[in-house]
Amino acid sequence: MSDPLPEQRTRGFIDTLPGSRFTVVAHVPANWDREQARQAVETLLRQHPDLAGFYCNNDTMALGAMDAVKAAGLLGKVIVLGTDGISDAYDSIRAGELTGTIDSLPEQTGQMALRVAIALLEQQKAPQSVYTPQNLVTLNNLDYPASSPFPNGDQAATAIKNLTMAHTDLRTVAMPPARTEAVLRVANIHNRKLKGASFTLYKGELLGISGLVGSGRTELMRAIYGADPAEGEIYVGGEKVTIRSPQDAIAHGIGFLPEDRKLSGLLRLLSLKVNITLPSLPSMGAGGMLDKGAMARASQEYVTALDIQPPFLERPVMTLSGGNQQKAILARWLLVNSDILVLDEPTRGIDVGAKNEIYHLMENLVRQGKSIIMISSELPEILRMSQRILVMREGEIVKELPRSLADQEIIMHYATGAYRS
Repeated sequence: MSDPLPEQRTRGFIDTLPGSRFTVVAHVPANWDREQARQAVETLLRQHPDLAGFYCNNDTMALGAMDAVKAAGLLGKVIVLGTDGISDAYDSIRAGELTGTIDSLPEQTGQMALRVAIALLEQQKAPQSVYTPQNLVTLNNLDYPASSPFPNGDQAATAIKNLTMAHTDLRTVAMPPARTEAVLRVANIHNRKLKGASFTLYKGELLGISGLVGSGRTELMRAIYGADPAEGEIYVGGEKVTIRSPQDAIAHGIGFLPEDRKLSGLLRLLSLKVNITLPSLPSMGAGGMLDKGAMARASQEYVTALDIQPPFLERPVMTLSGGNQQKAILARWLLVNSDILVLDEPTRGIDVGAKNEIYHLMENLVRQGKSIIMISSELPEILRMSQRILVMREGEIVKELPRSLADQEIIMHYATGAYRS
């Protein structure tokens, strides 16, 4: 099954067949949508009931093929491989459906990745860990930090050769559980700056958003937070919600650390105590009077927990260092028990030591089950912290990258428009 553009994919696949025990029983040139692919695969399954699997030249057709496989009750018996690495394909892999996708730039697609695909079809099992320049993505490495079990290309090529010869003694590594509980889903968020952005955030995930200045990163988060008007659908915990203001977002458990903390995040002349308790003030008093004792107790708990220094509640927040100001804003959202934290440039303007403190704090929050969206202009920060990366350009999400595939060159490739899919 192929589309007319990447002819090399089909050529490489067919050229690799000699010497393998895998046989192509049907080759259908096409450029189908998902529904057309489903119908075609249903027909092929009736004609060839003993099929081992399907290799599709794009992920949309692979998802259609998987729809047919599931409808036939063959999930887990017939494997489906796609090519391109689109977000829906990653979601299908996470759900234990699609076996894998080859996420490659066009010039990287070649025989090496196709050898791996054929080996998968022959063995009916995805390898635990395979490194190739062509980036084979399976459930085993989809959400795993970017690291290669083989330090150089020669060893990678040797491993793939062994895999093709049906040896599977590749180095195994501990894999994290796949995330499947969606805490936030946005669909077709658009306004005059956004062109229809859609993505999902999972429980206990740190999702990075990268792109050039002006790509729409901050605008997307402000739209989700209700700070800027936008149309589209937002789901929190599986339920559709309406967010027209920051108050709505806070009520649905979303906290926002803005890009410019001094201008938009803090009341700089007021105390640390007031800044931490600001969104909680309606619950800290009665009859129009604030309970200053409750404010002090609540803020002190998070000053201690986050190690905000100096720990003086009545001190104006403007006198704190940049890192401690960021901690004060995080304390604010933890106090109201926000499960979703949007952090826009969380380490901008702070020193290296404070950055590491913020990093460790973010990691601990994710371990506790919080979900974080982090916008950053620093690619090393994006790569260090993110479990998935969304790349934006000109108001659109142009690519989702699993952490196992991402590097600075690939991110910039999509952020600058050097590759247009």
